[in-house]
Amino acid sequence: ACLSTPEIDQSEAENIAKLKALDES
Repeated sequence: ACLSTPEIDQSEAENIAKLKALDES
């Protein structure tokens, strides 16, 4: 994320991981 917020970065990382999992499946 553009903002320096650990919480947002963590949640965004989780969302990206989910999207990648869906793309790979």
